[in-house]
Amino acid sequence: MLAKTNDETLRQYKHVDPEFVFFYQRWKEMLDSRTLEMHQYNLLNSCAACAELAEVVDKTMEGLFTTRQNVEDCRNEAMEIVKTDQILERRNRPLRNMLLRVLSGKIDTKQRGETADDKSGAFYISLNRLKYQLKTPVRQLKEEYLSYVIHDLEEGLWAGDKAQVEMSADSLISQCITMGWSAKGLSELSSCLEGKESARTKWNRFVRKITVDWQERFEVYYSVKIETRAGLSADHIRQTILSLGLELKKGEEILAGAAGAKDFCSKIKAETVYIVTSVYVPDWYAAVLSAINHLNQRLSIATFYNMVSPWIANVPQIVVLNTASGKAVACKMTEVFKTYDYVDSNNGVFEDTNRILRNQSKAPVMNRLNAVFAYTNAGS
Repeated sequence: MLAKTNDETLRQYKHVDPEFVFFYQRWKEMLDSRTLEMHQYNLLNSCAACAELAEVVDKTMEGLFTTRQNVEDCRNEAMEIVKTDQILERRNRPLRNMLLRVLSGKIDTKQRGETADDKSGAFYISLNRLKYQLKTPVRQLKEEYLSYVIHDLEEGLWAGDKAQVEMSADSLISQCITMGWSAKGLSELSSCLEGKESARTKWNRFVRKITVDWQERFEVYYSVKIETRAGLSADHIRQTILSLGLELKKGEEILAGAAGAKDFCSKIKAETVYIVTSVYVPDWYAAVLSAINHLNQRLSIATFYNMVSPWIANVPQIVVLNTASGKAVACKMTEVFKTYDYVDSNNGVFEDTNRILRNQSKAPVMNRLNAVFAYTNAGS
């Protein structure tokens, strides 16, 4: 149990209703980066696992993955998750049974000389069959699974069934993470259950935040340092950044345009230069990550060709503005990446690269990747 979340504190000072106390405590605990991994939320539920399998099948058919084992491992994991999914068992048993039949099907082995994209080969045919068998149930899961989880959680809360509440909360977190929520953003949703309104009003507020009002517009202000050198003037660097489709503003310009927003203005420095981007995401923490990814994708081109300094965005000041509420949050890069939900939860990029590394036929690709890694590591 986290500090300041004991029963007395929640009931007396935060006015959390008795039926929500256990849920509030476990929700906060599962989402806290300091919690032992075995007590945190599971990264996959039935919906996420089956969607991931469909993606792996597609990548294998495209030739990115070349072995049957990639699909088998993912299929077996999805099978175990669906088998033990009591929510799907209660809410849609026919769909669960359909998934179990599909997931138990045989995937043929590649014959000697057969490639993954050989459309006449047994391996490709079996993958194609699995792809189309998954299409309808995966679509149905994406459309309906969130409501199954919420209804199951609600039922457990009103019945006082702690086991059902914990299982449903775990699955709800996994579903929300796949929707783009951050762990920190989800943790802050617990505040919906605080206050002196009725328990039903607070519950409806919590559900609405996840199902209806789950995307908001955020502006992210990311400070950068314009470093000049021989042959590269400050104006040339600014033009390079603008040519990448990034918006560049001085702090004094930002402050002039937001004179009435005291909270926001108090976090912007007049002498600092910021790259500004806007995103539609569930919470401010997810907004920061989305902006960082967008920024890195664009700036990496210029830094690779030495058009701007690789240190242009080193240890920045980041300010996030919720355009609807006017609330602003300032943070540092270290605060963004200290929680475990941003360590590529599915290890997708790492695993894709690792498979290429192990595949001798992909040696030319790996040689090019190694050159990129060497270049990146040289500056770190």
